[in-house]
Amino acid sequence: MDEHHVTVAEGSGPSETASAGDLDRTGGVTLWKQIADRIRLDIAAGRLRAGDPLPSAAALGARFDVNRLTVRTALSSLERDGLVVTRRGVGSFVGNVGRLRYGISPRTRISTELAGQTGENHGELLSTRREVPDASVATRLGLGGRPGICLETIHVADGRPLTRSTRWFDPDRFPRISEDYRRSGSVTAALAAADVTDYVRVRTAIRGVPAGATDARDLGISPGDIVLEVDAVNADLAGLVVEVARTRFVADRVELVVDGEMSPGAATVGP
Repeated sequence: MDEHHVTVAEGSGPSETASAGDLDRTGGVTLWKQIADRIRLDIAAGRLRAGDPLPSAAALGARFDVNRLTVRTALSSLERDGLVVTRRGVGSFVGNVGRLRYGISPRTRISTELAGQTGENHGELLSTRREVPDASVATRLGLGGRPGICLETIHVADGRPLTRSTRWFDPDRFPRISEDYRRSGSVTAALAAADVTDYVRVRTAIRGVPAGATDARDLGISPGDIVLEVDAVNADLAGLVVEVARTRFVADRVELVVDGEMSPGAATVGP
């Protein structure tokens, strides 16, 4: 992970040092929630796994320079969400979180990645609009100053929302992308309807961020809960970008795994 992330796992090396990042004490987010979010991210990133012991309340208090009540409040929050189990007189451990594995590879397809892990999974179109995107999206899609088509979607597995995505497409190339996605619940199927039968991931950037109010509502979580935000650029086999997307994964429900086939520089991890 990046050098500014402070892990809570024991024996994690240089990232534990105070220089790696302190809690924000300006009052924007309570200290206990910041500690809980650090632990959530460690679990989501696989640094802490089911059954792993957490440092004691005293050790966490010393590491983050907070009192034990603050630490206990953080652990209680995680326990309510099923992420932590506390055994009286023994300590706190990572619970059996049962997160789904989502592999990021050159041919990432969410329905395929979740197949076999869930009873059913599908995408749903929340809204669609035409507007001029920001410069980064416009440049990647070659829009110039033209409007793009933006789809707001969620992906649901076994009745539970896992992701919320903002997806951009070129309306000249994909004029029916909204209708095709609404009908199929699949980007792959919607692109195939426009004769793009195969595409590859050319860029992925991953970061942990607090959920905003809209994402929290649609994902069934609380505002400020950590989501794993993934920026993705997909291109056809001729190298033309077909989709620019930003997807927020519920960190408690999904583990992101970057496939070793990704070329150097194709995947980055940020704060």
